Amino acid sequence: MIALDGRLMHSLTLAEVVEGWSLQERVDHKYLVPTQELSELIAGRRADYGVLQIDQRCSFGYETVYFDTPDMLTYRQHAQGVRRRFKVRVRRYQESELLRLEIKTQGVRSRTVKYALDGADNVHGPTATFVRQSLDDSYGSNYLADVVSTLEPGLVMTYRRTTLVSLRGGERVTVDTGLSIDHHGAQAKLLPGLALVEVKSADLRSGTDRVLLRARFRHLSFSKYVAGIELTNGRARQHPPGLLRAAFTIPRHDHAPDRRIASSARESAA
Repeated sequence: MIALDGRLMHSLTLAEVVEGWSLQERVDHKYLVPTQELSELIAGRRADYGVLQIDQRCSFGYETVYFDTPDMLTYRQHAQGVRRRFKVRVRRYQESELLRLEIKTQGVRSRTVKYALDGADNVHGPTATFVRQSLDDSYGSNYLADVVSTLEPGLVMTYRRTTLVSLRGGERVTVDTGLSIDHHGAQAKLLPGLALVEVKSADLRSGTDRVLLRARFRHLSFSKYVAGIELTNGRARQHPPGLLRAAFTIPRHDHAPDRRIASSARESAA
């Protein structure tokens, strides 16, 4: 688990984060970073961030259920780099038991566009209408007209998340640890010495991106959902098999954190 002392950072309420740093349309960059190195990098810029804090906690449990078609359309879209693609998931915030349906589509210039509906745990009835309208808004009414009715729950992912926001605006950073994947009984886990860092910003390169670049980490073309499918079915198409082996392991196997990820996730020295 990442050691971030929220008491030494400016605390933010959920309402403040949603109001000021929601970033529903944004650029996403993902990194796999050893937790100790990430803690040191954040500590050096602690005054630049606020941290989401609720009831004196700044780490929260998430459970995400991804929806896909029986022939795995959304997985194939992402694995093949299809430009007009989408992802549907239901997220449960474990401490509060709140539910949120989210649809993510690909906007212009590789920007992610996200639509959200609170309180939904399925894609039937009014919720299906919301999913359809979200796809229409992104791609038009002729886009995969019957796809919503075929969506069904599949891969389940749980993790702990700490959310940081730039006090200068325009940037949010999520740090996920303890990530566990279950796809119809096949399981995998992120190694305990690693964090999945997602930098979500209005710009192509944010302050956190620059900090990680100076530390010789480069952002990865990485999808949690696609990686989860590839890990649990044993075949990698989008992600290099070496990267997956270095970052993940099967539960109940006694592995120490694999430091190879530090070299595979860093840029080569110029």
